[in-house]
Amino acid sequence: MEKKVIIFTGSTDGIGLLVMNHLVKENCEQYKFILPVRNLEKGEALHKELKVINEKVDITLMEMDLSSFESIRNFVKNFNQLNLPHLDILVNNAGVMLPSFQKTKDGFESTIGINHLGTSLLTLLLLKNFKKVSDGANNCEDQCNIVILSSEFHQREQLNFDKLLLTENDSSSFDTLREYSKSKLCNLLFSNELHNRLNLCKTTKNNIRVNSLHPGYLKTPINRDLSWFTRNIIAPIFFFGYGSKTEDTINGIVNLIENNSNHSGKYFSISKETSPSSFASNPENSKLLWEKTCELLSLNPELDL
Repeated sequence: MEKKVIIFTGSTDGIGLLVMNHLVKENCEQYKFILPVRNLEKGEALHKELKVINEKVDITLMEMDLSSFESIRNFVKNFNQLNLPHLDILVNNAGVMLPSFQKTKDGFESTIGINHLGTSLLTLLLLKNFKKVSDGANNCEDQCNIVILSSEFHQREQLNFDKLLLTENDSSSFDTLREYSKSKLCNLLFSNELHNRLNLCKTTKNNIRVNSLHPGYLKTPINRDLSWFTRNIIAPIFFFGYGSKTEDTINGIVNLIENNSNHSGKYFSISKETSPSSFASNPENSKLLWEKTCELLSLNPELDL
């Protein structure tokens, strides 16, 4: 059986590492893993760990920094040079939660710059790599899946599309949770609009599924840069009250990776399909976010597949 090619961002830490361990243990022979990593040394350590779980694991490590558009473009270029027949699955798991105002290498506020702009650029540049099927085909083996990790925190915010990103002039008003929540709302809106636009493309509408999910609340390294008080006092109280079971989070993501139910354009809270906020449910907002995103990325908003 031909292996499915899966690109999985954020695989070296936290939720991504948990899911990778599960996939390698349970479904290793089914996948060829392409792991974009910012730190190759850390990636090599992960590779060794996964080899211990299953020596047959098929992994290719490739350098990529989501805070740099140049790095993302280089990753896609290098991925194309692997000459793989197609891409089957993209899991956009990587993300940051930052304690203070920072800028990406392209000059954007880093939370939205990495979580949304970097993730969106990667996704859009890879679209042509997904398997194409003829109009009318509906073979389960031909289906491709894009999984975008959002968060329940998206419900806390709305977006001003004329001022999507903070500037240095706004740095004194930076709020960690607000910017993180905005970035997760962007992820959800982008997922919805990508689904809508792919559904209009004859070459893709039958086989590319796009879904977003809230993975639950687990204690992961995403909050490692926050203040001592937040990490050691606030976070433990929060996770005690709202924490998720690790196996539920893993299963929720794996279910969308495999997507045997053919869901697309949906939002899940762990494993349960649910309704996002009213702002996220408004198709006009997803369209506006798409257009603003493409403007910031200097990309044509019309899909050319």
